[in-house]
Amino acid sequence: MENVVLEVKNLSKSFAHDGGQIHVLTNLNLKIYKDDFTVVMGSSGSGKSTLLYAISGMDKATSGSVIYNGKDINTLKEKEITKLRHTDFGFVFQQMHLVSNLTLFENVCISGYLNKDKKASDINEYATELFKRMDIDEVKNHLPSQVSGGQMQRCAIARAIINKPAIVFADEPTGALNKKNSIEVLDILSDLNNNGQSIVMVTHDIRAAIRADRIIYLSDGNVLGDLRLHKYKKEDEKSRENQINAWLNSLEW
Repeated sequence: MENVVLEVKNLSKSFAHDGGQIHVLTNLNLKIYKDDFTVVMGSSGSGKSTLLYAISGMDKATSGSVIYNGKDINTLKEKEITKLRHTDFGFVFQQMHLVSNLTLFENVCISGYLNKDKKASDINEYATELFKRMDIDEVKNHLPSQVSGGQMQRCAIARAIINKPAIVFADEPTGALNKKNSIEVLDILSDLNNNGQSIVMVTHDIRAAIRADRIIYLSDGNVLGDLRLHKYKKEDEKSRENQINAWLNSLEW
């Protein structure tokens, strides 16, 4: 039986515009399962990033519930939701948002220090391990401006998982990268997932989507399709790409 790590119930999100309301998400229901690599796809304006921000506590829904650990995160106070983002949720964005005057190592560790339940020495030790795992140990004392985009994104992933979060949320993490760097970042995300990390990633890129074992397709602010796949294996890439393309075409992507 699949273990639900996060459940979305009747979620809606609207924005005020020119005296009216733009409805981006409408009574959306969704379950995110532990250890899954879930990808969210959809055409431009379908609500992908809005959904990601709403279920991760980065933004507040207009109505509905996001249940995590038995609590609706929409009802949490700002201090509580901030702590949740520092401990249980990790974030990777298209733009890495690294602090320019801090080294890569400092960028990762400072996120760990925000978790008051952990010792600084433990954070430093784990960060060192992550830099080695992600093959950026040799540039850990460099500033972001001194390394490649791929190295910066690998650093951003290390920052996202420094507190060993239950879920990593990724918004177009390869969108600003070339093909080589994209593959390296996706390899890291796949490796994390194979080791039990739950991931929810928004993408429009089929090359990224093939890493998923589940794809959610949004249309007009709601779930139009839900595709379950086996765990990613490199040798299955072409067949997975064909399967996903056929499914997307059936949804008139």
